[in-house]
Amino acid sequence: MPKYHLNHIYKGKCIVDQEGADFIDLAAVGHEIILAARHIMADRLMKGEEPDHSRFEIFDENGQPVLTLEFSDVHPKSEGRP
Repeated sequence: MPKYHLNHIYKGKCIVDQEGADFIDLAAVGHEIILAARHIMADRLMKGEEPDHSRFEIFDENGQPVLTLEFSDVHPKSEGRP
């Protein structure tokens, strides 16, 4: 199974995933990081923190970038709000 490293960019700093994790394919990685991003955003909102511009940058086991997910892309938008 391929290994992917899920680096988290938060407040301009990169939290590097040194160990990585095994996923069956890139679609599985995408699903996992969407859930993780939503969980992180919910936790921050519960603490009263403002939304920020976090993102996940995903690299394959060879260190090649394969996917980037901006947290703002998974934030559900409310009807009638900009």
